[in-house]
Amino acid sequence: MAEYTKNYNLKKQQDSDYISIEGLNNNFDVIDEELNKLEEAGVKAVDGKGLSSNDFTDAEKSKLAGVAVNANNYVHPANHSPTVIAQDANNRFVTDAEKAAWNGKQNALGYTPVRQGTGFGQYPNLVSIGWSGSRLKATVDSTDLGNIAFGDIPTTLPANGGNSDSVDGVHIQVQTSIPASLGNNVLCIVYE
Repeated sequence: MAEYTKNYNLKKQQDSDYISIEGLNNNFDVIDEELNKLEEAGVKAVDGKGLSSNDFTDAEKSKLAGVAVNANNYVHPANHSPTVIAQDANNRFVTDAEKAAWNGKQNALGYTPVRQGTGFGQYPNLVSIGWSGSRLKATVDSTDLGNIAFGDIPTTLPANGGNSDSVDGVHIQVQTSIPASLGNNVLCIVYE
């Protein structure tokens, strides 16, 4: 009894059969017809698609299979947790309280202020000397000491030691108005 192949129903030759040219030709005809069907069916063309000329290894296929869906569609978030930003010497987070404290600081004076009220026998009162628009004015705490006027003050003392006026090198006058002129070595404090 004849046996046939499972897929294409080709006739198998038996041990007791003589090779039949007709049987071989029938098998070749079946093979030829099935191959022709495959060729005619072929790979269906799809618009915008094509066959790749790249052959992927199993490792490459495995790597691509591990990529999440839409992984290349990165959308930058509107907000970040502070923990994702590295801080360094040039990039730091600052609180509103710190910014307010910085903004509330006095600008640099541009000069070195005189230290006051810390010397021997001195009180820690606030001493202020400033320009009043036309004269130098002095106050201690809230007490107005009036305007201060200066004449030429010597830079040397006489060799003979002189008197008390020449030892301290300055005559001090307290007046109610600024005099028209001051002599040399005169410090004048005026109360108005």
